Amino acid sequence: MGFFGSYACLTWVIPAEVFPTYLRSYGMTVSASALYLWAFIITYNFSSMWKAFTSTGLTLGFYGGIAVLGWIYQLLFAVETKGLTLEEIDDIFSKSTSSLIKMNLKSVKADFYNISKGRFRDVIKGTSYGMKSIVNDD
Repeated sequence: MGFFGSYACLTWVIPAEVFPTYLRSYGMTVSASALYLWAFIITYNFSSMWKAFTSTGLTLGFYGGIAVLGWIYQLLFAVETKGLTLEEIDDIFSKSTSSLIKMNLKSVKADFYNISKGRFRDVIKGTSYGMKSIVNDD
């Protein structure tokens, strides 16, 4: 249940924005297939892992570790596209990976600063480090 309530939704949201229009149907097909394949693999192997680790806590800790790695990946590589046009999103994803990481680190730093100051509305609205300025940054 936790898998489908967290990472599984990314299978539908991110590919819809990342793939260009002419490849979107193929990209969504591959993403959905990967989702269901991994859901099957996780479900099928859970009892074997539970027996091998001899504890439910170790098994869930393994999956929790994967979730932490996924969280770090999302902080570094997943760009907020709220309020942007498709052309602006295309401009963002045409940049190099290192520039995407720099943009995301600036955004994360601004978000953590706003959280520490109690400015939760700025974090929720995405105004910490405006994505419009990211599109124009080089």
